[in-house]
Amino acid sequence: MKKQGWDEQRLMEIAMTNPIYRNQIKITPMEHLLFGPPDGAAMDDLSNIREYEAPMVIVSNAARSYGASAILDQEAMGRISDAFQEDFYIIPSSVHECIAVPKSEQPLEELQAMVQEVNRMAVAPEAWLSDDVYQFDSSARKITMAGIERDRDERQAQRQDGPKR
Repeated sequence: MKKQGWDEQRLMEIAMTNPIYRNQIKITPMEHLLFGPPDGAAMDDLSNIREYEAPMVIVSNAARSYGASAILDQEAMGRISDAFQEDFYIIPSSVHECIAVPKSEQPLEELQAMVQEVNRMAVAPEAWLSDDVYQFDSSARKITMAGIERDRDERQAQRQDGPKR
């Protein structure tokens, strides 16, 4: 990186526009992994995701190895939000994959508790990515830590209402 004179931003741009990386991103409905896709559908078909009992997708790469970085691809995240027709949470399953779930499907507090529990019980320390849940804002095409907006809104409301007595 230093030899080429690249900073972190430039290195990220190079990585994200690399066709090998972009062509390897896989977005697969959870139901397709568990039960196989419906007749005639491809494994990555998101067209009926809202009709599934559990509309969630796995985001990774073709090798399912160190594929969690696929969440950095705005085009892939946009494809998921278009299929969900809403913003969604990103659950860091491990360094190998993440799970995307529509915000309307589960309360944030339950997801955060689940991530922490699964990390402690089922994820090897070297594959542990994060205890935090993230969210994708479909209009801004941006990932942020989930709950930050809500916390900010609550602080603003408290300032407007004045101190509680």
